[in-house]
Amino acid sequence: MKNLSQPLNLSGKIIFSCLLFFFVASMPLLATPVITIIGDNPLTHDVNTTYTDLGATAVDGNNNDITSLITVQIGVRVDIPGVYQVKYSVTDGLGNTANAIRMVLVSDRIAPVINGPATIVVCLNDFSFTEPTVSVTDNYYPTVNLTRTGSFDITVVGQYPITYTATDASGNTNVLVRTISVVDCTQTTGVAEVQKTSLGVYPNPSNGIFEVIFTGESCGRLTITDIQGRTVHSMEAATLNSGRTPINISEMPAGLYFVNFHNTTVKIAIVK
Repeated sequence: MKNLSQPLNLSGKIIFSCLLFFFVASMPLLATPVITIIGDNPLTHDVNTTYTDLGATAVDGNNNDITSLITVQIGVRVDIPGVYQVKYSVTDGLGNTANAIRMVLVSDRIAPVINGPATIVVCLNDFSFTEPTVSVTDNYYPTVNLTRTGSFDITVVGQYPITYTATDASGNTNVLVRTISVVDCTQTTGVAEVQKTSLGVYPNPSNGIFEVIFTGESCGRLTITDIQGRTVHSMEAATLNSGRTPINISEMPAGLYFVNFHNTTVKIAIVK
C-alpha cells in the first residue's frame, strides 16, 4: 500500500495549487458594500426652499452596482435653519450592510427684496408730490431693517439718487437706488407752444403714448433717446400725417426722454 504521508510529487502540487486558486477565486468577497454620496457633504441649503436630495451610489464587495438597493431617510426641515441629516443604507445579497450620512446645513443666504419703482419723474414745483413708499419682503424673516439716504429738491431741475438699503437678521443686504427726476413740465405741453419751437409733444408728461407735433419741414429722421443717449424709437418724419403722429413707447420705463428732429430737441417725461 502507498504511504499517504509521503510528499506529493511536483505534478500533484501543481494540480493542488490550481484547484485551490479556482476555489478561492470563485468565493464571494466578504467586504462590506461601499456607498458614495453624490454632491457636497456637508451641503448648505437655503431656508424655505424645496430640498431635493442628489442621492448616492453603492457597490458590493465584488464591485457590482447595488444602487437600487439603497434606502434613504431624509430628515431635513427647510423651514427652520439648523443642521440635519440624510441617511443612506444598503445591504448586499450576503447580508453585508453599509451606512452613510450627508450633513445638511439649512441657512438663510437670500437677500431681502425691495419692491418699488426705481425711476420717478416729477414736475418742477409740484409741491403736491409725495415720494412713493417701498416695501420689503424676505424669504425667512417677517421684518427687515430698511434705511433711506438721499434727498431731492422739487424746486430745482435735476436727477436725484435715493438709496434704500434692506438688511435681514442674517446679514443679507440688498440695495435699491431710486432716481427722482425733477423736470420742467411746462415746456412743449400743447399745440400753441409748437408754433414757437416747430416741434412738440402732447401730452407731456405722458404714460408713453403721445403725439409728436411739428410744423415746417417734414422730411428727415425723428428719433427718441433716453437720458443715456440710447435710441429707443426711430422713424422717417415723412411718414407723419398732417404734422402729427402717434408714438407708443409705453414699454419703456418711467423717466426723461428726448424727441429729436433735425436740430430741435424736446424733452418728454414718461410717468407710470
